[in-house]
Amino acid sequence: MRLVPSRRWLAGLAVLALVGVAGFWWPSAGTVLLLLDLGWVALLLADGLAAPTPRALSVTREAPAAFSLGRTF
Repeated sequence: MRLVPSRRWLAGLAVLALVGVAGFWWPSAGTVLLLLDLGWVALLLADGLAAPTPRALSVTREAPAAFSLGRTF
């Protein structure tokens, strides 16, 4: 199974990276980054626990009767 991060996940990661870079100019940014990282992991765990199990998911597919190339269906 391949996990692909969402855009919100990557945006949150970018914000955490900016706080990490701010550590060059702001001495207490390391503490803030650590607290934000702990919150980030807590949200990840909460999201994982709230997700349904794969066996509980139901998938249906409705395909058209025929496909035609260059013509309307």
